Amino acid sequence: MMIKIIQQDAWHQLQSHATHIKQQRLSYRFVEETDRFVRYSVKDCGLLMDYSKHYCNAQTWTLLRKLLTAVHFEKARMDLFEGEAINTTENRAAWHTALRASDKMPQVQSVLEQMQLLVDRLWHQLWRGYRGQPITDVVNIGIGGSDLGPLMACRALPNQGPLRCHFISNLDPEPLEQLLKLLNPETTLFVVISKSFATLETLTNAKRAKHWLEDNGCSTDGLRQHFLAITAQPEKAIEFGVHANDILPMWDWVGGRFSLWSAVGLCIALHTGMPGFLSMLEGALAMDQHFLTAEPKQNMPIILGLLAVWYQNFLFADTHAVIPYLEALEYLPNYLQQLHMESLGKRVTKLGEELDYQTGQIIWGSTGTNSQHAYHQQLLQGTKLIPIDFIVEKNLQKPALFANCLAQAEVLMNGFEGKTSAQTIPGNQPSTLLVIDQLTPHSLGALLALYEHKVFVQSVIWQINAFDQFGVERGKQMANQITQSLLNDSGRGLYDSSTQGLINYYLQQEMMNV
Repeated sequence: MMIKIIQQDAWHQLQSHATHIKQQRLSYRFVEETDRFVRYSVKDCGLLMDYSKHYCNAQTWTLLRKLLTAVHFEKARMDLFEGEAINTTENRAAWHTALRASDKMPQVQSVLEQMQLLVDRLWHQLWRGYRGQPITDVVNIGIGGSDLGPLMACRALPNQGPLRCHFISNLDPEPLEQLLKLLNPETTLFVVISKSFATLETLTNAKRAKHWLEDNGCSTDGLRQHFLAITAQPEKAIEFGVHANDILPMWDWVGGRFSLWSAVGLCIALHTGMPGFLSMLEGALAMDQHFLTAEPKQNMPIILGLLAVWYQNFLFADTHAVIPYLEALEYLPNYLQQLHMESLGKRVTKLGEELDYQTGQIIWGSTGTNSQHAYHQQLLQGTKLIPIDFIVEKNLQKPALFANCLAQAEVLMNGFEGKTSAQTIPGNQPSTLLVIDQLTPHSLGALLALYEHKVFVQSVIWQINAFDQFGVERGKQMANQITQSLLNDSGRGLYDSSTQGLINYYLQQEMMNV
């Protein structure tokens, strides 16, 4: 039987504690606790995490850790790593951590070997197009986790090989059309990623790619030289025209937003080389071990997860900003937005009971220093409490970036007494600073696994299933239904007056264009 988390003594104590802790300025805590940085920072896996600039003291952490005990966190964590069916609504494991420990699962090792062979063939120009030319460009066609993860990692890491990787996800045909104008059909390979091989956006773009090749003289047999597929439905990929030997598997026990560690990360391997991809896995595995073994006081994912619960449920901060001071991490906020909001945007417990507390902060952000000239004004002088994760690299060649990052965190916390009230910055805004020793595949893997486990910690405390996404699935189903209504004027009586009115408006415009 599941406990009621809001009925626990620790929850009530945290509510009372929160009313008192907000009354003291963050900057005063550093006066009271001169060793605060030492006490509230952790270094491991190539990352330094400073969480000293937060509304917290020793009592806060004692109470937050009581929540872990109340929800039997250690058992939940072990269930995650042992492949128990923690995705309760779909009765399956969420075993993305196994992808980083391939020695435990022969099928994972087999896929890594397949990926190695593909990278070798493409890097050594042994894979040829329909007119015998070596492949120069690879287009990743996917959406959601099949796009965001590989896109983010390829942007974050330098290209070590001869291939150019591109990413297409949107149903709007323009991005693909514009990309194809720049590519040579004879030297372009498409990687189609869809677990069901029925995802509307992905299949639509794959068909457009097929037509482009055909329009440029590629025969039906030649098409096989220009498509790879990553799917759980290989028979559908074969029907599409992909050769059986050019299909890599996806597994039900890996959700899309956790899938870049699998064959879905093929473009990462093609971009960085297989050693780079394996190093990413090793970095994530190092964070897995840290998460499993470090004491809660020194456990980075636990600390970040507890902070998120603290701000969401007791200090009522509904949004959380992620601001990397590395242009290479341009797509990290988007990636983390999906990871957090698809996992934690839930309204019922694992038992299907309505929640009577908030879950799932809104995650947003972009790279600094551009963000300083956009929304930092809201952070610095606005009225909302918005915790922030600043991410920066300890790069001695880029002191200005490091300085700007530290300056924002300092002013946000300490504020500034201006000559007028309009010039005054109140301060008291909390932030975490994550310093990456050096942005490498290994440290990137550790950083991503850190956030994965942070999300898991939140889900355990909130007692929700972080591994389903029925809202997303229903949206897809309704889109397919309305598409049919737009194509053949069917489905009248199925929709509300607004939706039907807009369908009618669309069809009227179509009739005018005929």
